[in-house]
Amino acid sequence: MDDLNDQRRNRGPRVRLTAVEQRHLPALWELIQDPEVSRRWRTAGASVSPEEFSSTFWDGVLVQHLAVDAEGGQPVAWLICYDANRRQSRAYFAVVGFPEFLATRALRDAIHLFIDYLFETWPFRQVLIDVPEFNLQGIEHAILRAGERVAVIPEYLYMYGCWWSLHTFAIRRGERLEELRRLLRREREVRVAAGPFEFDVNPGGRT
Repeated sequence: MDDLNDQRRNRGPRVRLTAVEQRHLPALWELIQDPEVSRRWRTAGASVSPEEFSSTFWDGVLVQHLAVDAEGGQPVAWLICYDANRRQSRAYFAVVGFPEFLATRALRDAIHLFIDYLFETWPFRQVLIDVPEFNLQGIEHAILRAGERVAVIPEYLYMYGCWWSLHTFAIRRGERLEELRRLLRREREVRVAAGPFEFDVNPGGRT
């Protein structure tokens, strides 16, 4: 089992990760038109046409996944790894939670599974995430399970009628990350595609 390297899909008790496909673009475009979501998106509340959204969808992106609810199949979060610097062994990631799953355990699990996927797949020393202060409530706890806050820039963003700070977190290889990954491996299954067959394996304590 250790030699199986064609892992297509990670799953936990509440969510599973699946690749973003062309057919998902209309739904993701609709997501960032939601006023509350668009304020948290990189356009900071500005509208983006479907054509512009589609043409820039993969700009600077290393990998992006959708996290979906393991039981009902509803989308939980859109997770993106971007600006990967192979020479410096680091990258950034972003998460856009669907409104009905904000500040839920499913969103937390989606973030943890994606972090695990990144460190399992690439030899990054660290992965960084910038979080505006008004987004902290939904994801801060999940990020701090594996990383630490490394910077705070006061009054960096204007939104909701006032100025907000920008928080930068770093997830680094080390004991804190490995402990989180050990917990995940006790819970998750890996779906492996082998020719026309698919089967689930439990990696156990493999790191």
